[in-house]
Amino acid sequence: MSIEEGWGNGAQACRALGMARSSYDQIGQINAGKQKMKEEIISLSERHPRYGYRRISALLQRGGHKINAK
Repeated sequence: MSIEEGWGNGAQACRALGMARSSYDQIGQINAGKQKMKEEIISLSERHPRYGYRRISALLQRGGHKINAK
């Protein structure tokens, strides 16, 4: 939906939803590295559906990723 379709602009949508425009602008800005990590986590969890977050993070660490303990 865009302005050309007559739906208004981002500022009007934020006002209608009671949402800050700064939050709206940040929605699509995911770091490419984070996106790749997210895809890898999903891939590992689909391959190993019984693994929890600890085992998935261990697999990522063995793969050479630096993983936060949290």
